[in-house]
Amino acid sequence: MDRRDRDHRWYSSFDEKRMVLVFEGAGDDGEDIELPAVFVVCETCDGKGRHVDPGVDAHGLTRADFDEDPDFAEEYFAGHYDVPCAECHGQRVTPAIAEDAPAAAKATAEQWIDDYYESLACEAAERRMGA
Repeated sequence: MDRRDRDHRWYSSFDEKRMVLVFEGAGDDGEDIELPAVFVVCETCDGKGRHVDPGVDAHGLTRADFDEDPDFAEEYFAGHYDVPCAECHGQRVTPAIAEDAPAAAKATAEQWIDDYYESLACEAAERRMGA
């Protein structure tokens, strides 16, 4: 799977007015955890707000693809196949946990994030196996 296709919501919600990331039910007794947030440059589009549509080049392009169709090459490099970034939705930045977040809550949230990505990996493996 191309990173431009995946779900990027590794948190439950984000309150931009308060600059707080919420992790629902992540606490030891099932309570929500709120952590201070900062904006960082989007890793998916490198802060451009756009990227090439993964349907065009997710499985790779070769020199031959461009040599065989010079018009495609010109359009590709001119941005004709670009779409708004799947992660930041054109905002060019994404929220991240602030460095000064409380250590214990940050560790709990990071475990929640690890569990989330592990569940995505399991789902992908099940799809590959035909489940």
